[in-house]
Amino acid sequence: MRISLLIVGLALSASASLCAAQGATFLANSPLLKLQKDEVPALRELLDTTLDQAADGETRSWDNLQGSNPHKLTVTLTPTRSYERMVQQQKLPCRSVRVNIKAKAQQDRVNASYCKRDERWVSLFELQHPRKAAK
Repeated sequence: MRISLLIVGLALSASASLCAAQGATFLANSPLLKLQKDEVPALRELLDTTLDQAADGETRSWDNLQGSNPHKLTVTLTPTRSYERMVQQQKLPCRSVRVNIKAKAQQDRVNASYCKRDERWVSLFELQHPRKAAK
């Protein structure tokens, strides 16, 4: 199952093998696994707009409380740092982001980093390990 590691390396584009490669075994029980396919684009949009527009320390959120998914989720993203990084011989704008995922009594907290390449935010892990991310 592909869950675009939106929020975790979380560009909502990583497979279970990528999560394991990142040591993200917490995703095995993550509320993100209960996302419906039609909810993924909204989370991707939240990630992109947050990384493009939110100031460091500004929180943006998304939830599916009004949708048809019986698994109600709330996701918040807070950019914590903006910086530049050399990745594959390119200087890229990057951001660190704190992610909170809440479903009922369960809450996951994750710190992730993304860099913008070719007008798209990509998890730093994917940029540094393109073969692992493609599996």
